[in-house]
Amino acid sequence: MDVLNHSASLILVDKTVIDNLIQTVKELQSEIKTIKVKPFKSIFNNQEIKGLLGIQDKLLKKYRDEGLLAYTQVGDKYWYTWDDIQSFLHYHREEAYALAG
Repeated sequence: MDVLNHSASLILVDKTVIDNLIQTVKELQSEIKTIKVKPFKSIFNNQEIKGLLGIQDKLLKKYRDEGLLAYTQVGDKYWYTWDDIQSFLHYHREEAYALAG
């Protein structure tokens, strides 16, 4: 029976260095989880919202009138933030499900 000889190297590292490294990794993991991908633009007008959602004037007005889509009105102009859109989509989201085979 052959016995393989592997040369192993041990590196001694101070425990505080390892603890600091672990803490840094945990912080990075936390930051990665909170990053949100946002579009290059954060405020949208009616025309842009209709294009993003693929809807027409009548449905957009219905969403506003029924309080489904938050907005800001300045005079006769309506403005929507990226957060307004995300909230709308999140509220109306349906989880995927699979039929049992």
